[in-house]
Amino acid sequence: LVISVISRDEGGFKGPALLQNILESGLRFGEMDIFQRHESMAGNGEVLFSMANAVKPGVFGLDDIDHFTTRVVSFFLGLPGPRHPTQ
Repeated sequence: LVISVISRDEGGFKGPALLQNILESGLRFGEMDIFQRHESMAGNGEVLFSMANAVKPGVFGLDDIDHFTTRVVSFFLGLPGPRHPTQ
């Protein structure tokens, strides 16, 4: 299942604000240079879903996050998913 979120602002999602929202939502930077949301907000347990930059190259440039922007991010999960899919 993939859900893409497109910025209404033509300038896209700005790196610092995007990163703050991502981390506050419990996602953690990990494998393949994308973010994952685990069962625990601390980043432990099974991966519930992942979030990637939907614009090539598909990753987040944390080394230069102050200058990073993207118009689209995608949330995705494989089905069957976690033990409690409705959560």
